[in-house]
Amino acid sequence: MIHIILTSALQIPQGSMKISNFNHRIHETKKSLTAWNKVKNCEIHCLDNTDANLTSFSKTFERVSFTHVPGGPYSNNALGEFTTIKSFFTDGKQLGENDIILKVNARYFVANINVILEDIYANPEVDCWCHLRSNLKFADTRVIAGSKNFWETFAELNFNFNNPKFYFEHAMATHVLRRVSNGHNWRNFFHSPVIVGTSGSTGKKYSWLTQNALRPLYYRVYNWAMR
Repeated sequence: MIHIILTSALQIPQGSMKISNFNHRIHETKKSLTAWNKVKNCEIHCLDNTDANLTSFSKTFERVSFTHVPGGPYSNNALGEFTTIKSFFTDGKQLGENDIILKVNARYFVANINVILEDIYANPEVDCWCHLRSNLKFADTRVIAGSKNFWETFAELNFNFNNPKFYFEHAMATHVLRRVSNGHNWRNFFHSPVIVGTSGSTGKKYSWLTQNALRPLYYRVYNWAMR
């Protein structure tokens, strides 16, 4: 079974990101959840690490289970993301040993999610699916998948998120490379995730041309070079 974790930080300090307005973040998340609610062959969980009230969400999106992560440090994006992931494995979730967890930002939908799920189901030997860049020091954590053991061991690690130059993406890249050095199988996604939504960092919508033409071409070249 594949579990999709949608990590959310709806209520963040004003001005802490390009998109920090609560109503804007609510609107973006509802648009995303409307699409996720239609995805089959997986279980979908939305975890929010702020004080936002998710009651109305749970009544609207019946395919999605909602969890409030208490005490989420939403003022620190990296630590908040890590705390959210960690909570998924400490609140009694029943997961099978062969289950896969795919993490996506809750404000994003992945337009080609079905083909990505097909790739994951067809390659059970892969321990982690993600794109690494910047000399393998930075993992694209907007969309990343891994085995149950991959995520459990990640949640047990300690990182210095007080360092403003150390991001969640750096922590994830470090973990991926450690897993590879221990003999686990890492793959870049065969198909570039087509992300629908607005970047919280830049405040700009992801472009159709980049998502559907340029990034797929880049992925093909990257995957060929990494063979």
